[in-house]
Amino acid sequence: MKIFESSINIKGKSIYINFIKFKNQNLYSGESKKMKNIFVVMIFILVASFANAQDCFVRIQKAFDTRGAYPVSDNMHLNVYISYFEDGSSRCISGKALVENKMIVSVYMQYEDNTYELLDAKFYNSEKQQPRIVNGISEMIFTDDGEKFKVIFIDVLKPKQE
Repeated sequence: MKIFESSINIKGKSIYINFIKFKNQNLYSGESKKMKNIFVVMIFILVASFANAQDCFVRIQKAFDTRGAYPVSDNMHLNVYISYFEDGSSRCISGKALVENKMIVSVYMQYEDNTYELLDAKFYNSEKQQPRIVNGISEMIFTDDGEKFKVIFIDVLKPKQE
């Protein structure tokens, strides 16, 4: 048995794939057309999901820049995205946020079972103040734990022009 390694580079990130060869039977080479087709579909799904996860904030930011946003009211907003930034990419999760005096005072992360957890870490903007909201998206928010994120108020995004 031999193991061969190959890689695919997407947006500066490498995905490594191992190919296994058993006694003159290469599982990828084409001896089994069905296996090759399954492999191609799996790679496509992996690449598509990887690319989608990598640019969640960029896609949303473009929509807000193009369409604009209604003002964010003082209230508990149940449909927000929390976009975490690390290593030059972003990942978005669902959540909710409490806004008072046009500033974010608390953030909750949503789990798959639709429960929420309060973000316990103290958070602030670059000036060590409560984060403000500009055009439906918060300023960059920092925590004492070194995390960086923005809160996106998706419900205030203006509709597409027809």
